[in-house]
Amino acid sequence: HGHVICTNGAATHRLPGGESEDRVGIPPHVLQAAIPRLRQAIPGVAFALEYGDRVIRERALRDDVDSVPDILSVLDDHQVPLKLIARGAGLDTHALNARINALCAGQLEASSSGASFSEVAAHGVNKGYALARLCGLLGLESGQCLVFGDAHNDLPMFAWAGASVAMNNAAQGVQRAAGEVTLSNDEDGVAVVIERLLETQGGLLRH
Repeated sequence: HGHVICTNGAATHRLPGGESEDRVGIPPHVLQAAIPRLRQAIPGVAFALEYGDRVIRERALRDDVDSVPDILSVLDDHQVPLKLIARGAGLDTHALNARINALCAGQLEASSSGASFSEVAAHGVNKGYALARLCGLLGLESGQCLVFGDAHNDLPMFAWAGASVAMNNAAQGVQRAAGEVTLSNDEDGVAVVIERLLETQGGLLRH
């Protein structure tokens, strides 16, 4: 049994059954105000909405059979999306994140998992939020947590946890924010750290 944090912290599920334990979406009225503002400020920006079990994309983002011309046309007060996906023509992901966070401060929070688009959640919703919430329910403190990450959306989790480890394939900014850098994903860097802790019976595992 365990728990899995998904969608950059917007959803937490219980394993093995997958029951929802926490779900924090973006209020549709926030998106109805924010999307036109982003369109005006970021030429060529295109959007998609992620609901957890499905994704609805604008045709400008990807021209699929079920794509729509304008994402605003599918917003529904009874269905709250977990994430807004945004891609801006001519802007790299980090520049796009910065623009979104500046234009929608206090309403939305943009980050990146290394993909070629911005992943936008409700303000204050990130992996750090989700981990802190889950640990509170489990009676754990931040100093008892060891986290691993390889992308910028892991930084709030790094900031909250007592110990953080970046993968060697992570961006330099992510590595600098971590307390330790392990081997890359392809080299089983997570397993290397866990095995070391088990062998020494030291560090966090004593607490």
